Amino acid sequence: MSKSVKMKSATISNAAKAIDHADFAWGNADLGTANAAWISSTQAVRYTFDGTDPTTTLGHPIGADGTVYIPDARLIRDLKFIRTGGSDAVLTVSLLED
Repeated sequence: MSKSVKMKSATISNAAKAIDHADFAWGNADLGTANAAWISSTQAVRYTFDGTDPTTTLGHPIGADGTVYIPDARLIRDLKFIRTGGSDAVLTVSLLED
């Protein structure tokens, strides 16, 4: 059973923001020890986990007030986000570890 390690939020605007951006304020080892993550957003965003920057039309969507589960540590470390609408999104990420 996984347990929550840390929960952080950051504002996602019209420029791609990586999971390791300073706005999330993760500790040195937080991303390295996580093996899964729950992500929720107040507004529509898109995300990628292959190292490319998402755009308003490229990437996996999370709808307004939507949630997604990322079950793989490798994918978590490469997450990037961008808003898709006219309003900034507040993205909340809960990192999990065994």
